[in-house]
Amino acid sequence: MKKYILIVTLLIPILLYGQENEVYTGISAQKLKNLDRVLQRHVDKQEFGGFVTLIARNGKIAQTKAYGFSDVTTKTKMDTGAIIPIASMTKIVTTLAVLILYEEGWFKLNDPIEKYIPEFKDMRVLKNPEQSILDSLETIPAIRKITIRNLLNHTSGLTYSAGSSAVDELYRKAGFQTWNKSLKEFVSTIAKMPLLYQPGQNWEYSYSHDILGYLVEVISHKPLNEFCQERIFTPLGMTNTDFNVPSNKLHRFPQLYQYTNGLKPEPANIQTSYAVLPKAISGGGGWYTSYGGVCTTIHDFYTITDLILNYGRHNKTRLVSRKSIELMISNQVEKTENMKGTEGYGLGIGVRIDSRNYGEISSQNEVYWAGGPYNSFFWIDFQERMIGILYTNTGPFAHLNIMNRYKILAVQSIDD
Repeated sequence: MKKYILIVTLLIPILLYGQENEVYTGISAQKLKNLDRVLQRHVDKQEFGGFVTLIARNGKIAQTKAYGFSDVTTKTKMDTGAIIPIASMTKIVTTLAVLILYEEGWFKLNDPIEKYIPEFKDMRVLKNPEQSILDSLETIPAIRKITIRNLLNHTSGLTYSAGSSAVDELYRKAGFQTWNKSLKEFVSTIAKMPLLYQPGQNWEYSYSHDILGYLVEVISHKPLNEFCQERIFTPLGMTNTDFNVPSNKLHRFPQLYQYTNGLKPEPANIQTSYAVLPKAISGGGGWYTSYGGVCTTIHDFYTITDLILNYGRHNKTRLVSRKSIELMISNQVEKTENMKGTEGYGLGIGVRIDSRNYGEISSQNEVYWAGGPYNSFFWIDFQERMIGILYTNTGPFAHLNIMNRYKILAVQSIDD
């Protein structure tokens, strides 16, 4: 009898821990089967090579899972330790680097960028943003200076090189989509070109974070990759994260694909480019492609998202202050002329400002971003204390609306 009582006594904490653990995450394994079914169907139909997913809630990872193949031809299975280029999600890392220096007093966010990068003095603006031809470009003086905050929230007046404007065409002719010179040369080149809009006028996704990456170099006297390694990746234990994939980890880098009437492997030169540290480290996540930005595992990137969810702290490591994260995740573009809907933008991160009218499952003021062309994606829901991350090795960007569908399938698993 005493032996029976002892066994029961020993089992009670274990049973209670299991119950507490289930309540603590509040994620239904049964409901996640919907997610399994959909992602596996995409693999079976060869619409995607493979996926890696991570779902966390209440400070605990509820699921990490790999689907499909890192190499479809050899049937090499995708692994949760795969190292994936995250492209524009690199902007989150660069923003944290800027906030670290901001908190150390090196600059104010409302400082003109020309104070630290003089090339941006006396900027001019395209008189007609709709102009698409390069002949007889008319420009006018900028009425405001570009600030560091403008760069962080993409109201700098810069653009990317994928649009139809004359400025986009100038960027393409300058070779920005395949940039392989120094970051200093990039800054000098882009600063000579007109802005598409007046600073602060419109939200326009742009090369702004590449300028911020150069700002980090100017202030710290270190290349962006070295600064991030010393001040972000190493303190947070992100041992599988860098701006390239080292040779001893290339076996964890999956074959990359584009879907055009079937899965087509990316050319060998694109694949191998990720093994070499770029001449110009891209704080924005790549020179049009994802090459040049951060490559990382889903577990390493979870560290970044958990830090944001916990307002600057991951486990016992505080990287930036609570107030800096509060600023980062607040909508910064409500006064622009073109951001009046359900979407806002903070400092380097998207903000859902109207969940009621968004039309899909969401929470007010959740933050998110994505990377292309390989459909990396994450969101952080402060209300539900939930994080979701998706990696794929397949483009094009937004292929089959996979990122939004993943989020819906993950969120419906909340079970408390």
